[in-house]
Amino acid sequence: MKTPTISVVIPARNEQESIAACLDTVVAQQPHEVIVVDGGSEDATVATVRKSASQHTGVICVEAERGRAAQQNRGAALASGEVLLFLHADCELPPDGLSQVCDVVRRGA
Repeated sequence: MKTPTISVVIPARNEQESIAACLDTVVAQQPHEVIVVDGGSEDATVATVRKSASQHTGVICVEAERGRAAQQNRGAALASGEVLLFLHADCELPPDGLSQVCDVVRRGA
């Protein structure tokens, strides 16, 4: 089985303190795309994501209504990867995080 494409969806709201580190750990693993869905941040979250998007292809920032479910649904609707990985904005992926996800998908687990 070929390696599946992964769309990483990150709902965020007022995450300026953590979103850059989160994005750094994700983009380093070259996913198919990274969709950050902002739920009305009042801080520099959106500016931080847009800066990352200007430096890395496949990173986008979109807006949605406030609320994790609305944000996740918006990101899922936009995603084009074969696998969706939802990640909290204050999380950091381990260096082999996406390859572990791919391994699980390939095994059918």
